[in-house]
Amino acid sequence: MGRNLRRDDAIGETAGDAAVDPSGSVDPDIGDIAAAALAIVDEQGSAALTMRSLGAYLGMGASSLYGKVRTKDDVAALVVMRVLDEPVERPGGAWQVQLLELARRVDTARRTHPNALALLGERIDQVAAVIRAQVSAIFSEVTLGSNGERALAAEVLSRFVLGSLFAPADTHGDADALSLNYMIDAVTRAFEATSTPEPAPRESSLVARRQASAPAPRVWSRVQ
Repeated sequence: MGRNLRRDDAIGETAGDAAVDPSGSVDPDIGDIAAAALAIVDEQGSAALTMRSLGAYLGMGASSLYGKVRTKDDVAALVVMRVLDEPVERPGGAWQVQLLELARRVDTARRTHPNALALLGERIDQVAAVIRAQVSAIFSEVTLGSNGERALAAEVLSRFVLGSLFAPADTHGDADALSLNYMIDAVTRAFEATSTPEPAPRESSLVARRQASAPAPRVWSRVQ
């Protein structure tokens, strides 16, 4: 059974970002609220996340909380970004390495916050937009292939990463990584193939050879 949620826990788990005045009241920022909301979801599931439970966790009344976030839907959006906070940090290296690292971080988020997956599923459009933006940013540095080919590859690989986020709990991360490696390899080879200069048409080659073998034109000079 999860531990009891208390204001002291919230202050400790949000790294002391919340301001506390001498009277003991708490003035949390958005980061504190997101961390507290995710802590509730991690402990008790998304159904336990309400404005009342969040206010109690932070040591403030629900009415005071409404001054920070307007609705529970806003809180849910904060939880999504908190779960995906680490995955959307931009890794370095070649685009293939960046994509594999992004997938690894998403898989880590899935395993670290299993109770949050139901809430993420309810906000699938937001989750998809976050992942799509990150993959598109990675492909923005790719110079191979056409713009349309890069956009299509980014969309396909975004959907794969998104799907891996909601994979069954017993899915082995190495299997997803291997599948993604195959997809990346296929995309890389496709980019390289379409970026290879096409050979000159045969007709042009024949014309060039005929011109090269033709005798030089005679130059007539006037005899003085």
